[in-house]
Amino acid sequence: MTALPRPPYIPRSGEQVFPPPYSAEGVQLFGFAVRASLPALQAVCDRFLNAPLGSVGAGARFMPAAEHVMFVFNTIDKLRSQTPPFDTHGWFPEQEAAVWMIVADRQREKLFWFHPYMLVDNSYALAMGREIYGFPKELGWFDIPRGPDAPIKLSVETLGVKTFGPDAQGLRLPLFSVEQGSTGGEHTVFADLKEMVSAVSLIIGLEPGFFAKLGLAAHMLEDVAERLMPMVFLKQFRDGAEPMSTCYQAMQE
Repeated sequence: MTALPRPPYIPRSGEQVFPPPYSAEGVQLFGFAVRASLPALQAVCDRFLNAPLGSVGAGARFMPAAEHVMFVFNTIDKLRSQTPPFDTHGWFPEQEAAVWMIVADRQREKLFWFHPYMLVDNSYALAMGREIYGFPKELGWFDIPRGPDAPIKLSVETLGVKTFGPDAQGLRLPLFSVEQGSTGGEHTVFADLKEMVSAVSLIIGLEPGFFAKLGLAAHMLEDVAERLMPMVFLKQFRDGAEPMSTCYQAMQE
């Protein structure tokens, strides 16, 4: 059986979704490891990864690989498409804040990053991240100092309501922040992928017996050697006629 060809994508003038791959120049990233609740992290896996695949609870396909999550702030000086003719359509800067968690795919014995929260400061980053990859991007306001020095404070705000209700107004509210303590505090600045993977290895290493139980060490070493950081997302779009259903839903790596 021959697969039918996919219909071509029809771009519009002024569209904010440029095709990948992209190049990023002047990237600065700050990451902070925070201990979390394993049952809460498993609930996140069940809701966004396991339930769409038809399994939840004990023995489900995806599980948290560590009881730490990363709170990450990053900036990009120039982000542009590398696909002609969009590589001549200009570039834009981006600020981003996100929560990163490491999940294990039991079936394939591989580790992936999953992002339950991700905020950006411009509509291009939001539209491309959501439509192409399935990043759960929202708009936010940021305080991310530039430069190589450890920042005194990093923070992100977004539009939200304090208490749900028919008369609740959306307000600009703080979501999360990181502040330097009075004694200076310890800051981790990830200069490149190799350094970040080393930090991730340390975080996962805090979970005794994890690799022995799931046999993931070889696959992780392969990713390090190839300088890869696999990610997994639930990519979905609401149906127009039945808005509580999806017209498209898929697990995207």
